[in-house]
Amino acid sequence: MAISFNEVPVVEDAETRKQRIKNSLQDNIKQVVRHLYPKAVLSKRDARIGDASGMRGHSMSIALTPGEAGQWIDHATGERGDVLTLIERALNLSSFVDVLTEAEAIIGGKPTERQIVRQNTINAMPEKEKPTVIDTIEYVYRSKEGRRIATVYRDTLSNGKKTFRVHRSSDSTYSAPDPRPLYRLPDIASADQVVLCEGEKCADALNSIGIVATTAMFGSNTQLTKIDWSPLAGKSITLWPDNDEPGHAYMDRVKPVLETLGCSVKRILIPADKPQGWDAADAASSGED
Repeated sequence: MAISFNEVPVVEDAETRKQRIKNSLQDNIKQVVRHLYPKAVLSKRDARIGDASGMRGHSMSIALTPGEAGQWIDHATGERGDVLTLIERALNLSSFVDVLTEAEAIIGGKPTERQIVRQNTINAMPEKEKPTVIDTIEYVYRSKEGRRIATVYRDTLSNGKKTFRVHRSSDSTYSAPDPRPLYRLPDIASADQVVLCEGEKCADALNSIGIVATTAMFGSNTQLTKIDWSPLAGKSITLWPDNDEPGHAYMDRVKPVLETLGCSVKRILIPADKPQGWDAADAASSGED
């Protein structure tokens, strides 16, 4: 009996499978988003949802346009990823093999048990009254020459929570620039000593009393590799964390990055009697030395 080589199945390697699945997801991104996030609000450019869990809101955006389809950013944390990491976050997966398996099920229109359970959970969520924005503060990020690069909007909501939006000036989109600039670059350019603190509010408070200070976009939640730290090269830097665990951990991560740029780095020692969350803005407002 002759062997027909036309009947021999083609073995697909892992990278080819990944790219095939990713391409298919991107080609059908609106259907994918509606499947993962039935409460998302879709426009021509992007889909908006509260966070990766599926809660209502607008803090997380998912691109729907060709070339960027599936790219997402959580504007409250600065985290971002592609369509595969979107599935990973949405379905709370820990294995990339599971990500591809779940993705293929979405493409094939045959949801897995995991997806069905999640959909039922989301559908059973009670509709909450949508919080309204009661206050917005704008923080403008500029080049050292004073050109506007981006604006961070901090919205205070009626439920007491805060959300952040970043408007990139170059193309009028709501997304963080890449790389992300440091705050108050014109002040940094002419200073030999700079305080690195958490958040624009703290940097503004210190600058208001004559201390040159800056912050990285998204504070302690920032992705260090996304920030352009080069304007601090060779300068004397004082680290001022918020008085909490995320703040101290953030400065631990930043210190070696600055040292590789030739910075002389020291750190504020926060007095033991200061409350949780005490920061540079609190110190400035109370007139402390």
